[in-house]
Amino acid sequence: MDASTERYLSFGRPVKGQSFLWPVRIWKVLAPAPNQAAWNLFQRTIMGLLSTGRKEPQQIADWMKIEPDMVRYIMVSQLQPNGWIDTRAKLTDAGKRQLEDALEQRRELGLVYLFQDRFSGQLWPRISGRLRWLQPERRENGYPVFRHSRNTGKEEKPFRLEVPKKDISPPNMEDIRQCVQQANNAIHNQTFRGGLECEQQEVRLDEIEQLDTGYVDAWVLCRACEDGIQGWRIVDPLGVTEDADFMREQVYLQAQQHQGFARRLKPLLGDVDLSESWQQVSDSLIAQVDFTLFTEFVALQHAPYLSSYLGALLRQLEMLEAQGPDAYHFEMGEALITQGQKVLECCFQWMLSEWPLPEKFISRGWRSDDIATALRSVGTTWLTEADIDNLQRQKSGAIFYAAKHQTGSIRPLLTAVIFSLQRHSDHPLASTTTEQFNTGQILKLADARNQAAHASGKRASRALALEHGYFVKQWLTTLAGILR
Repeated sequence: MDASTERYLSFGRPVKGQSFLWPVRIWKVLAPAPNQAAWNLFQRTIMGLLSTGRKEPQQIADWMKIEPDMVRYIMVSQLQPNGWIDTRAKLTDAGKRQLEDALEQRRELGLVYLFQDRFSGQLWPRISGRLRWLQPERRENGYPVFRHSRNTGKEEKPFRLEVPKKDISPPNMEDIRQCVQQANNAIHNQTFRGGLECEQQEVRLDEIEQLDTGYVDAWVLCRACEDGIQGWRIVDPLGVTEDADFMREQVYLQAQQHQGFARRLKPLLGDVDLSESWQQVSDSLIAQVDFTLFTEFVALQHAPYLSSYLGALLRQLEMLEAQGPDAYHFEMGEALITQGQKVLECCFQWMLSEWPLPEKFISRGWRSDDIATALRSVGTTWLTEADIDNLQRQKSGAIFYAAKHQTGSIRPLLTAVIFSLQRHSDHPLASTTTEQFNTGQILKLADARNQAAHASGKRASRALALEHGYFVKQWLTTLAGILR
């Protein structure tokens, strides 16, 4: 493929990381436009038969090869409530318009694009209603250079993977339907969570037409960046979800086979071991962490969700230690700090569920000096004056809410736990010393987490991140020892 015929696509927003161009084959299928009426095949068929004079459910059922009760159910529970038929099974004016619109929509199927990986031959579980072409600003050493903004003049020089010589087979209809179903699920889930920021929309599976025999070969701009749990991740090139887990294996395999690609991803992957399969690489770190959880933290396994949060923390610690100072990026340190706070929050939530604090203990109308007085009366075994001064500067309502609902941020959860200690002699923290509880270090972790989350401009150093990570691990080790 010469420079004049090269095509490049970009769907997502630029993020910090290593960029590369991944070769794909783009196929077109015909499908109903996303904004068409969402009524199913049964509804449309029954409406069509009613319009031809068939009104008896048995007649319609015989023609459709379904049970008469199903026909009656659809007519009574769906078609009549929507105002499309009346009680005599006659199409209303609204029903006639609906049927006419459906027939027109059948003649107006839109294009949906699918993306086939040129290396694996697999379809990505993503769809798009349009293609966003990206024009190179210029070429350098035969490779394209892109400019994101003419205002800033910032350029990007992604690594381009060459198209493999071996061709791939076209996908069959089963592959296409599975691809569209997976893509629909991803779009639906992100929309449901309120996390969908791209323009991708679901399409209906029931009316997908045969694959267009024509295709276009192109490269999609992709990015790899650091991840606090997995070490590295691929940003979803279509922008539906944050990560493209479906690309991780192929990216690693191509890094094994292409030295240039391996060099580009070395800040993330480190030195790629040519003798290890992807499954071995994927399983190795998980196995190390699972063994640590089983041997050192088995006493904590009955605390809901704590094992998964702690496992993520241990994986981050392992990766940060393995990378060394030269490969450190502040995002990974901040991710470790954030995960450390999540571990402690999860632990405090569990404690408040097992050893609750009576709601009447604290009033939502307390002022800061009231909080300080209460802390001095019950918590001097575990608190210094500096700790009390820090904790009194929060709203009493947040502490009340944390105690009542076992949720919230780390300061009110911690405060509610401290208030509960003298009421539960069997509480695992009741026997700890000030040094073991180390409230001051917990509060330092909270401060570091806030700086990382609120764009303070202060970047977490590797030493600081490891300090907090080691602290949380040791704190949980002490707790596990008490619970044995």
